[in-house]
Order: sequence, then C-alpha cells, then structure tokens
Amino acid sequence: MPPSDPTPPDPLPHDPPAQGPLPQRLRGSGLPAAETAAISAAVERLLRDGSWAAYEGEATDRLRQQLAGRWDCPHVRLCCSGTAALELALRAHRVGAGDEVLLCGYDFPGNLRTVELVGARPALVDCLAGEWTVDPQQVIEASGPATRAAIISHLYGAIADVERLARWAEQRGILLIEDACQTPGGRLGTTPLGSWGGAGIFSFGGSKPLTAGCGGALLTRDARLAQRARSLAERPSDAFPLSQIQAALLTPQVEHLEQIASQRRRAVRDLLAAWHPQAASATAAGWRPMPRWRESESPDFYKLAWFAPDRAVRDRAVAAAEAVGLPAGKGYRSASRMSPKRCRMVGALPAARACGERLFVLDHRVLRGDAAETAAVATALATCMAAAAEGTRPLVE
Repeated sequence: MPPSDPTPPDPLPHDPPAQGPLPQRLRGSGLPAAETAAISAAVERLLRDGSWAAYEGEATDRLRQQLAGRWDCPHVRLCCSGTAALELALRAHRVGAGDEVLLCGYDFPGNLRTVELVGARPALVDCLAGEWTVDPQQVIEASGPATRAAIISHLYGAIADVERLARWAEQRGILLIEDACQTPGGRLGTTPLGSWGGAGIFSFGGSKPLTAGCGGALLTRDARLAQRARSLAERPSDAFPLSQIQAALLTPQVEHLEQIASQRRRAVRDLLAAWHPQAASATAAGWRPMPRWRESESPDFYKLAWFAPDRAVRDRAVAAAEAVGLPAGKGYRSASRMSPKRCRMVGALPAARACGERLFVLDHRVLRGDAAETAAVATALATCMAAAAEGTRPLVE
C-alpha cells in the first residue's frame, strides 16, 4: 500500500456529500461468481481431506505448474510476499555490500528498502518525463562496474521498456528483476510481463489483482539462481512459505487471469471514455489521465492513475473521492529527496518527484462494475477532480 503522507489535505467547505457511486458488491474482493465458487470448492477439498495443514501438496504443486506454464519459466519459488521474492532474487544473485542496484526514483518503497536490506546501494534514475515508468536510457547510462542488478517495475497499467532493458542486461551480465506485482495479466507483444528478465517477482497481497491475502512468487529460467534461492529459503523448512490454502485461493484466479485482465482493460477504456466528456473543467485545470497504451501492449491494472495539477489539488481530490466512497488514494512517495548517504542519485529526478507529489490513484475494484456503475464512477471522479481544482466541495448523488 502507498505510505501515508503527513501533509493533511486542504479543508473543503460545506457539508459532506451523499453516499457515493461504488456499490457494496465492489467494496470487497468482488470476484466473479464462477471464480468464487471454484475458490470455495478448492478450499473445501483441502479442509475435507486435511491436506490444508501440510507444508506442500497438490494445491502448491498445481499453482507452480500454472505459473511456470503461463510465464514460460520452469523454476517457480512460492513465497510469503512479493517483497520476500525480491529479497530472494537479490540474495540468490549474491548482491550485497559494495554492489549497486539500479531502480527508479518513483517505485514501490519496499523495493528500495530490500536493496538496502541485502547490504547493496540503491542507484536511482528518473522516470520518463510526464510518465511514471522508468527512463530506460537513464538506466543504461547510469550502470557502472558496481552494478549487479536492476529492478524494473510496471506501475498503474504503464509498461516499462523491458524488451530493450532485457537485451542490455543480458549483454552486460546484469540481473534484470522485473517487478510484475501490479500487472500479473499484462503482456508486451505476446510475452507475459514478469518473464522478460532474469527474474520476475509477483505479489498475491490483499489489494492485488491476484490475491490470497498474502503471498508472492519468484520466477526464473536460470537454474543456478533458482537453486540458490531454494538453498536460502529452505532451512530446512521454508522460511518464506505460501500455504496450501493460499495456493488453493490462487489457482482459480490464475486459470481465469486472461479473461479478468481483458475485462479490466475494457473497463479502463470505458471509464476514461465516460470521464473525458465530463471532465472538461478538470482537464482545463491540469488533470491528466494515463497515456493511451500502444498496440503492442496489453496492460493489467492494480490501480488507475491521473496526474493532478499539483499536490494540494491531488490531496483535496483524494479526500473528496474517499468521502463519496471511491477507493482513491495518493501514489507512492518519490525517493527524490532521499539522503545521498543512502543512495547514488542520477540527477535531481524531477519526473519522479512530480509523480510523488501529483499522482492520484484509483483502486482496481472500480473496474469490475457494469456499464451503469462505470459511468457513475466516471461522473463522481470528474466532479471530485473539478471541485478539488476549484477548492470547493463536490456534490455527488
């Protein structure tokens, strides 16, 4: 989850608005009925035969097979979280003191902290101007003799240029760790995101598109990396386990992942198409949604993001959206103000700083509604954004 910002939002005048547009059925997991039934049946089987209490079994085996098959990665390490998967990848590559790891100055904060945890030094590069994906040219130019790995994340539906970076990393002998925690159903061309680099990491946390409440996975084609990860994790029991019940929760979701990701993409198109005609005053004030994705890209969405005109407007919009029941929030904090004692910073990272100050994000739960619900969300968003830019309280039915 994004860390809280200590700066309180500017107060909005008038009374709180009425109940907002998000229906109750979209406030929980909101999984389709068929998927929920399959999950229930899988868990009930484990409860009936008692195998839920085993360290390993049919459910974990099946999940490994599913992940290996879809991502064409024969080595799958199930983990307790995506962060644990990243730590295992770094340690298995023997990244430590004296090494540098390249990553974007705007990223999930846990990635940077994990680099520090293994004793390496983060080297921070900027985003592409006006976007929230890493600038691949800066990654390439920032590498040096101490560079052992690069962490490349796909955030809020935007796909980083992993095709180019994977070629560069292989030529340089650098481990490219592709963070696909937010985009398990995404593809670049026909290749699933998370399978471009030397290692892919996934999260099954409670807010993620693939969820078991907690969990994660490390995928790789490198047998040596996989063996080292196994040696690090098994002590002799697994120090970073994913349980049989968690695996049973995930297997039906992985089975239907292509369909669900396609539905999310369609919902994003519909939401933005409904938002644009109603958001003239918001866009005039400086609100900007994510760029249209390229034909070769098939993104998946954990959160949908907009750039606000500035931090104050963003914070007012978040408060207004939350007040009407929309699952909105602020983006991650930028690492652009991090102490140089903790990292090597490549420039001032102005694009990353803008992301930390201005990104407004909407949870993927809103992408599971029908046409009428999607239109209602679009109306509420446009109203909240325009009112935040004007400093007034939105009136949402």
